[in-house]
Amino acid sequence: MVRQHWAAILIRSVEVPPETDPMMKLIPFVALGLGLGACVPTTLPTYLAAPADPSVGTRSPGYASVTAGVRSYDVVEPGDWRELNRRVAPEGDPERGDSDDAARRGR
Repeated sequence: MVRQHWAAILIRSVEVPPETDPMMKLIPFVALGLGLGACVPTTLPTYLAAPADPSVGTRSPGYASVTAGVRSYDVVEPGDWRELNRRVAPEGDPERGDSDDAARRGR
């Protein structure tokens, strides 16, 4: 019984200073939210609330094959990788001396 009495006294005697009270820190955010909420218009803009215009023409959807544009890739023998690199590489600048002669010779 005595311990409960001391615990009640300790709980009542502990006060939270206003600058560290978590609820006091929320008041500026609540005021900001209410202030910004008051600036929101109450009616929808007409371009959002207007119904669709049935007189506007649209084109009918056309049929498109699922396999349209599919290419066939046949099995081929492995090619010369040096020649393949030459075909896909950017062109060299002959004025700078960028040539692929060394690559052709295998160096």
